[in-house]
Amino acid sequence: MVLKPGQGGGGAMPAPNEEAPPKGAMMMRMSPDGMTMGGRDATTDQLAQMISMQLGSTVLNETGLKGKYDYTLSFAAEMGGRMMGMPPPGAGDGGAPPPPQGLTIFTAVQEQLGLKFEARKKPVDVIIIDQIEQPSPN
Repeated sequence: MVLKPGQGGGGAMPAPNEEAPPKGAMMMRMSPDGMTMGGRDATTDQLAQMISMQLGSTVLNETGLKGKYDYTLSFAAEMGGRMMGMPPPGAGDGGAPPPPQGLTIFTAVQEQLGLKFEARKKPVDVIIIDQIEQPSPN
């Protein structure tokens, strides 16, 4: 999956923070109202990486946006909990989980940041470790 500019370019992404430090700060918070993902002085590569962790699937940054941004992204808690491997709200009490309230992460990215997802297969680098051993004492 790739992250691309929405219609009309970068859309709602805030203006780049040109005087930002080299590495931005990212946060993710879950509440009864939903998931909130935020970045301060963060690149779109960092945004794609954080979304990848949420989805459990690789998301490549093809936005073409340079610079560092401050942003907040809010979306449905049920979707976020399920994606992170956590039970959806209400699942632990024996009852059926309530229907998700709010936007999916896909809709939130488009409406709140002006970016969109595009399902596509692309080659990615993968490291495979087929054996590991304790180091021998000297």
